[in-house]
Amino acid sequence: MFGEFLRAHALNLFCYVAFVAIFALIERVRPVERQSPRAFLFNLSLFSLLYLCLSGYYYEIAKLHRYVANFREVHFGLSNFVGRDLGTVGLMVRFVLFVLAADVIKYWMHRAMHQVPLLWRFHRAHHSDRHLNASTNLREQWAGTIYGDAVFAVIAAPLFGVLSLPIPLTAAYLAYEFFAHANLRVSLGRLTAVFVGPQYHRNPPLAIARACQCKFCEFLSPL
Repeated sequence: MFGEFLRAHALNLFCYVAFVAIFALIERVRPVERQSPRAFLFNLSLFSLLYLCLSGYYYEIAKLHRYVANFREVHFGLSNFVGRDLGTVGLMVRFVLFVLAADVIKYWMHRAMHQVPLLWRFHRAHHSDRHLNASTNLREQWAGTIYGDAVFAVIAAPLFGVLSLPIPLTAAYLAYEFFAHANLRVSLGRLTAVFVGPQYHRNPPLAIARACQCKFCEFLSPL
């Protein structure tokens, strides 16, 4: 299992770095505000350092995820890495179900981080970025990272089992998280009522974020 974990761990870090680099280029096309590359580099460096320092923790979380998955009652699990056990339609249906269920779980986790004083002390770093851009998606204090990963693993594993998404779906899931924080002058039009977009993350003041006057889901704007 350790070798599998190292490969996934390295791949995840590569994906995060690649998305930050890609969005740094995209945001130059139509930004809300002109920003120095340092705005990206600080968040990416902070995240990379935290990610590497918490490698042992992530390994234990991976083991916890596998253990909790043994008790799952709802077989919501997605296909294996290459998707051989499901056709395209079946895979997409389960992916949509995963996104919806994961968004509901993260809604309550995120809401707690705004309403519980101790959790807010960890999470406020995410809302303290004065230059909002795609890399803000990675801006989190170490304790907030530990809370988020551990709680989601315990709740999600019984539903989904050990998740191993095909690369295109993993990329799509991550890309939208970065897009939602991007420094882009983009409107989703009528879809704004359904999906979270960059306009929802235009860095509200800490007092407003603390008062829960913001969206808590990653994808669905009604929540």
